[in-house]
Amino acid sequence: IRQELPSNNNPQQGGKRKKKTPHLRRPIIFICNHKHVPALRPLLPFARVFDVHPPPSTRLVARLKDVLAVENMAVLHGAIAAGSSGSGGLLQQLVSGAGGDIRSSLYTLQFASVHAKKMHEEKRRKMMENGVVVGNGSYGGDVVDISASLASALGLGKGGGRRGMKDMRNDVSQTILTVFRRMKKRIAADGSRGGSLKDVDRVLKSVDCFGDNTKTLDCVFTNILNVSYVDPTMDRCYTAHEWLSSADMYRSSKSSVSMNNSAEHFSMQKFHIPSAAAAIHLLCRVETPGVSADLTYSAKQMIEARYQLEANCGLVNRFVEGLSAKARVGMGGGLNAVVDVVPYSLWLLSAGEGNCSLTRAVSSVGIMSKNEKIAFESHVAILRALGLTYVKADDVRGGEANMNGRIPEEKVMRLEPEIDQVARFSESTVPEGQQRKEIPSAVR
Repeated sequence: IRQELPSNNNPQQGGKRKKKTPHLRRPIIFICNHKHVPALRPLLPFARVFDVHPPPSTRLVARLKDVLAVENMAVLHGAIAAGSSGSGGLLQQLVSGAGGDIRSSLYTLQFASVHAKKMHEEKRRKMMENGVVVGNGSYGGDVVDISASLASALGLGKGGGRRGMKDMRNDVSQTILTVFRRMKKRIAADGSRGGSLKDVDRVLKSVDCFGDNTKTLDCVFTNILNVSYVDPTMDRCYTAHEWLSSADMYRSSKSSVSMNNSAEHFSMQKFHIPSAAAAIHLLCRVETPGVSADLTYSAKQMIEARYQLEANCGLVNRFVEGLSAKARVGMGGGLNAVVDVVPYSLWLLSAGEGNCSLTRAVSSVGIMSKNEKIAFESHVAILRALGLTYVKADDVRGGEANMNGRIPEEKVMRLEPEIDQVARFSESTVPEGQQRKEIPSAVR
């Protein structure tokens, strides 16, 4: 990344000054909530990514104590909360209720401190009216105890329930757990039990409260094969994936409805994706308490796969556009190019075997043998016919050590466009005689 600066021409000095374009020598820092948004995708290959995670609860509790000490406040009576001991127990519940969110924890303390300061000032005024000597200062010089106000803000009163000031209903983990976990049926006061309609209504409310239908669909698709539900005939698995497939069609932006009427497309998506989640709940729900151990709450795999798909589609389109009109006849769409044309072209561009192979690393055509020159000319002709060439790659690897013991850098050449990326399967095992041998980088 370069910063274009105006040239600093000095009129006192004779001659023409060349315009300089100095490189930026300091880092450029991008702070974002999601690194896979379309605006940041071009920067990912060149940027070093640091994932910032929430701090440990113990460290956050210690920091909150320091903030309270600076503000002349403290949590002195943490035992009023059920199961807590001292200020650390009440602050620990605050951090847990906020989900490790520092801003939410500070806002909750600020909310509790306003009421606590008001009550403390009222108590101090009554003490002064009764003739009790108090300290100096705006608040009497003593520490303000916000235990009661903080416990009330967290909902730790008579009911004993625990909640935070932050709305945690929009949590992806809670939404996915609601989809895949079967809740125990509780007997109501009238003797009735909760049925499937109540379960469906609970899933619909959870997905609607989360608010991100795309992420819900991606997380459900990622986790559906990790849930151990009973399905000996695979009927439930088939039906669940049909629901997911139909929901993905409503999410697609390539349909005629999404192109012509985005409002109608959004309303259909908002209705159908929660319905698909409710259907998945009825088909694949389990009662095991440890179901959360097998679930993942990140859609990173789906986002990266979608990003790679878009990159591969652009790569194939560039390859097809580089072909001649005669070569494109009968090819059809991009799928035929990926399945038939690209693999066959890579085999034609392989090093080959025997006397006419290009397996020997030579730096000049003049030192090639007669058969190698024939293979070399044939290789160049195929490259021209397919609209391909070799360019220098960004990465550099070390070669063999020279007489001084140094390992020189070897230039790596790659295809342009990189159609070999589309037909490369790194985890597949190929027999020895069927492996495609690439020509050396020096020959390229």
